[in-house]
Order: sequence, then C-alpha cells, then structure tokens
Amino acid sequence: MATQVFNCPEHGEFDVNIPFSQDIPQTYPCTGSWCGDATCCDPCARPSPHVIKPPAGIVVQGGTGAGRGHTQARADSRFNETASLDPRSKAELQHRNITAEHKEVGLVPPKVNSEGIRKTAAGIAADNKRRPRGRLAGA
Repeated sequence: MATQVFNCPEHGEFDVNIPFSQDIPQTYPCTGSWCGDATCCDPCARPSPHVIKPPAGIVVQGGTGAGRGHTQARADSRFNETASLDPRSKAELQHRNITAEHKEVGLVPPKVNSEGIRKTAAGIAADNKRRPRGRLAGA
C-alpha cells in the first residue's frame, strides 16, 4: 500500500493508505473530527485535495552523486584522482566536464577540437611551472 497525503482546509495534512491497485483520487474526505477528539465518530469529511510529495525513503540531503546535478562533485572527485596526469589528459578531462555541465543544464556544448585541447594543455603546463608542487603558497 502507498501512503498518500491529502490536505484538509480545516485540519491540515493527513495520510491515507491506498492500495497500488487503485487510482489515487484527486480529493479524499477528511478523516479529522469536528470536535477534535480522535475517538469522536463525527468525521469532518470535507473534500481534501491530494498533495504530491516525494517518498521519504528516497530524499537524500546533499544528494548521492548518482543522479543529475552532481557533475561538479564528480568532477572534483575525479580531479583529485587525476592530479598526477599529464597536461594533455587534464585538458581532455576538463573539456569533457564542461561538455557534461552544458548538456546537464540544457545548453549546447562548445565545439572542442584538438587545437582547443592543445591550448588548454599549454595553459595547464604553464600553471604547473608557476606553482610549486607539494605545499601551497602561504600554507
């Protein structure tokens, strides 16, 4: 059985267990009582609209990284694993990440050719020469 949520204008939200074999009604009579006593046999019965909510067991704060919207987290993780790669490999990885991010938000990804990758690799190599390896400056 699936637990569905309905919202009574008088008593607020309440849960109803509905079998999977039945369709979910757009409204459901309120199960609250006029007198406010749970043992009262006088239910409110006002038509209460269905409220769509995500299942509680699937909501993960911060996400799992398995679905859409987590490209940057995966890219950061991959970057830590690939810190020892040569500049060309890093440039290719950077272009793949940019392409994935553009597709994820519905934009047309930029065209990447070997010249663009070569220029990016040259920039990465120049950064590697400017920055000392190991400790960060000021650390």
